[in-house]
Amino acid sequence: MAKLTLSFKGHYLSTHHLDEKPTTIGRDEDCRICVDSLAIAPRHAELVPSEEGYLLLGLNPDYPVRLNNEQVDQASLRHGDLIQIGKHTLVFSEDSLELAHARPTTKAEVGTEAKARADDPAEEVEGGPTDSVTGYMQIQSGPRIGRFLIFRRAVTKLKRAGADGVAVARTGDSYQLVRLKEQVRIRIDGIPIDDQDVEVTLHHNNLVEIDNARFQFFIKTAEGTQGTASKD
Repeated sequence: MAKLTLSFKGHYLSTHHLDEKPTTIGRDEDCRICVDSLAIAPRHAELVPSEEGYLLLGLNPDYPVRLNNEQVDQASLRHGDLIQIGKHTLVFSEDSLELAHARPTTKAEVGTEAKARADDPAEEVEGGPTDSVTGYMQIQSGPRIGRFLIFRRAVTKLKRAGADGVAVARTGDSYQLVRLKEQVRIRIDGIPIDDQDVEVTLHHNNLVEIDNARFQFFIKTAEGTQGTASKD
């Protein structure tokens, strides 16, 4: 079953399962997914089932719809796609794809997973980080989609989140994505990072792609999430 995970400036809000009926997203209360924000049109976007999957349609030219940071009028959706309307983000995922990769864990792998947990200090939460956290990522792909990684430590490996060979280093309120293995492919906001670059500074709202894993990075200040002026 396909689903949409709704978040606002990195804060998880809700999960909506899709069916064979069209799903309208907007500010009107009669929309299947109602988003109470002046930045959202009364009827902003619609997801329509098709033979190939789901089709995303923009319903109001005055209120743009962005798919993976690119404005679209209509587009076919794929597992892990990010739909951006106003300041809200919806992650499209298909449970069938996640289940296709699932298999029983062997006895040998139990020990490997235990070692990975010991070596990997990533702290993962489901409902969003606390106010004391300044830097965090939302997982936008794979079986942990919609969950958050919060960065309290000096170095946090992302192996358990599906990004082996990469870590996030924290120095005060500055965060760097660190390449631990040369062959890791990294893109920031769709731009490839040169293989020779070991570190790249992360900025608020960066879309981070590491091989086939995808994340969105956020920084929160004492006044709220960085770079935001209102709650709409």
